[in-house]
Amino acid sequence: MLRALFRLPHIGWHLGRAGVLGHIARITLLPGWLRRICTVLDRVVRSQNATRDAGTALAEALTRLGPGFIKFGQALSTRADLMGPEMTYALSLLQDRLPPFSGRLAQQSIERETGQSLDDIFTSFDKEAVAAASIAQVHKAVLRDGRAVAVKLLRPDIERQMRADTSLFFSLALILQWLAPGLERLKLVTAVEQFVQLSDMELDLRLEAAAAGRLADNLADDDGIYV
Repeated sequence: MLRALFRLPHIGWHLGRAGVLGHIARITLLPGWLRRICTVLDRVVRSQNATRDAGTALAEALTRLGPGFIKFGQALSTRADLMGPEMTYALSLLQDRLPPFSGRLAQQSIERETGQSLDDIFTSFDKEAVAAASIAQVHKAVLRDGRAVAVKLLRPDIERQMRADTSLFFSLALILQWLAPGLERLKLVTAVEQFVQLSDMELDLRLEAAAAGRLADNLADDDGIYV
């Protein structure tokens, strides 16, 4: 928990620059002293360009903080009871897009996982990603047998990053419930647990491949759809 909490100043800086701390200070369920701290910090670190819209400000801050926070924001978009309608709507529009990692790293990932060189597997491999999200990105390629395929690769070190982020989320949920017992009814720890389960499933690309296989079997007789 302590290691996770060492990241709080960095996170608070991004939330403050985006103007989120001022909105947090208006949450009446939080203790008065914590709300006053958020108010003071908001005045100190808020950027002049910070938006006044709470939902947009939070979405911008989460995007800057990285993949785990983007995913957590998307999960929170289903909790209108926790975030309120304004923030829920803004978080539902949170874009799960990040700049792609390099083709060199993509090649290294494939060769490390398969134990083969790229040329042993593909006749061609486009090192420029066609799509990149917070967890993984996709490359076009052609196998040695001539089949055109899409190759989905996890971001380098994403599993460690997600573990670090979820550890922080658990710590914050526990601390908030301790500081403000009124928040217990919102089941913050349960929300984090559900988020961790979904994240673990998304990080296991074998599950996605199995689901695609089942979908292909179910649609095998449909001439208008190819999976």
